[in-house]
Amino acid sequence: MAAKHAVSAAAEEQRGREKERKIRNMSDDAEEERQYFVRTVQSFAEYERHSVLCIERMRSNIHSVLSADDRGLLRLDERFDRMIECVRQNALFFKRVIAPHSPQPIDPDGTTVKSREGDMHKVRAVLRQLARDWSAEGAAEREVCYGPILRALQSLYPDAAQRSTARVCVPGAGLARLALEIRRLGFWTEGNEFSFHMLFTSDHLLVSCRCAVSAVVHCIKW
Repeated sequence: MAAKHAVSAAAEEQRGREKERKIRNMSDDAEEERQYFVRTVQSFAEYERHSVLCIERMRSNIHSVLSADDRGLLRLDERFDRMIECVRQNALFFKRVIAPHSPQPIDPDGTTVKSREGDMHKVRAVLRQLARDWSAEGAAEREVCYGPILRALQSLYPDAAQRSTARVCVPGAGLARLALEIRRLGFWTEGNEFSFHMLFTSDHLLVSCRCAVSAVVHCIKW
């Protein structure tokens, strides 16, 4: 009997440790997600400063290897100035994107959460995907990427009246253009996306943009 009680107590203790471990893991996951959320907001907010620094660094490198006459012939300074202006227009768009999501970027210990270089790459990836998914210039690429999927769904459900009962999931939905086009065909549609950069931007596009041309953004080649 004593041995049975000892085994029972040990099992109970083991279950208690497992429960505590799960709680700690949940807490760690929540904190990691919070920091990722804040870094995302910070990276959008820092886009202008970071990008202008990159452009000025390129300008400085060009100045070190080309004469003023060569630079003037190629109109490089005009191009750099135009790039900076495009960056500033993009930054205005990103300010609207993060307006509903702007938390205080402070850790519990009082330190400021900083975005990482990888976060800035994701901001530029958003610009590239905006050019493909939401611009007139990207229509041909959208037809190549999304056209076969849309036509396959229409072939499977030729009767539009039956489509509302069919559920379509779009994994890795990005900026939600494919999910929107599927919904327009009449299907019940859900888009799944992991990246906060994509989620914030798609939320702005689908919820806040009320007209066909509501923003001008520039995809700058580095």
